[in-house]
Amino acid sequence: TPVVRHAQAAAEAVGMEPRLRISNGGLDANWLVRHGIPTVTFGAGQNNPHTVDEFVNLEEAANALAQAMGADVVQVIGRTATLYRKNPELSEQRREGLS
Repeated sequence: TPVVRHAQAAAEAVGMEPRLRISNGGLDANWLVRHGIPTVTFGAGQNNPHTVDEFVNLEEAANALAQAMGADVVQVIGRTATLYRKNPELSEQRREGLS
């Protein structure tokens, strides 16, 4: 569908490699599509969803979150990811202070 192609192109434009899947999980997208609203859902890298073995690869999730936020992944240790994003307001304040 056009909405899927658009989402795929947007993901590819920021360096992501989208993997298309069809799912019947309990998503709001199901309700929206039922009411004629084209919808795409971006997953967070779930593995074995809705099972006792479900897990998320934290490194994949951290990379996706960093990309969405315009940030960098500093490190991933255990269940903790540290991201860094430059504060544009702070940069502007520093520039103003120099003038």
